[in-house]
Amino acid sequence: DVTKDTLERYLQLLTVHRTSTQMDRQSAALREGMECVLHSSWIGMFDARELGILISGSSTGFNVADLKEHTVYAGGYNERSQVIRWLWDLLDQME
Repeated sequence: DVTKDTLERYLQLLTVHRTSTQMDRQSAALREGMECVLHSSWIGMFDARELGILISGSSTGFNVADLKEHTVYAGGYNERSQVIRWLWDLLDQME
């Protein structure tokens, strides 16, 4: 049980869980995908903007429609998976 005395520790643990532990699987998948494009030992050599250029081939970003067309789904995901639809909706809004 969370009490007044344990509230601060509970919030610290919850924060770690939500910002780290809960994202482990997604972070691993992202890292695995990145390593298909760029060797892991090289990733630290680039800042976020430079990595974007390396991945998309352009400093203007990437074409969401082109990305959708050429995406290969794995791990039980497909274009109808809810999380995939959320991803495309998010990327479409950012474009």
